[in-house]
Amino acid sequence: MIGMVDIHINKEEQNFLLQVLHKNKIGFGECIGDLREVSYEELAEAVQEGLKTSLKYYKVDVEASEPWKKTKYRSWKKFYSRHELLSVSYNTEETEEKRYEIFLWEKELTRNAYTTPKKENMFYLSQEEFETKFYTVFDTLRSRIEE
Repeated sequence: MIGMVDIHINKEEQNFLLQVLHKNKIGFGECIGDLREVSYEELAEAVQEGLKTSLKYYKVDVEASEPWKKTKYRSWKKFYSRHELLSVSYNTEETEEKRYEIFLWEKELTRNAYTTPKKENMFYLSQEEFETKFYTVFDTLRSRIEE
């Protein structure tokens, strides 16, 4: 089973919006619920809670949401232009050393889409490493946004 959480980072305001995703019955990732603003200090705990929620709804039919429509931007294009995307996934079937995956998505501006991350923007962590190194990895990826 795979749990998924996205962290949308507003480049201008430097705030963090947390989005829970789940794998539906046919294997696609879908947003569930609304975006939730989270402070930097609460981020690791909020990600853990989001992953638990995601796993709870793994391959369960849940109405997908389009949470950016409820933001002040109202459209995907405007939301996308102001946010970078960092994802955290938790795989219950992966080895302990690679249980958590944290990565920064690349942007494809012509399609207003996030594409695959570069290898140097992907980190694999065990449970223990997640608890001790989450903020170090997060800050490293966040520093690469402007690069």
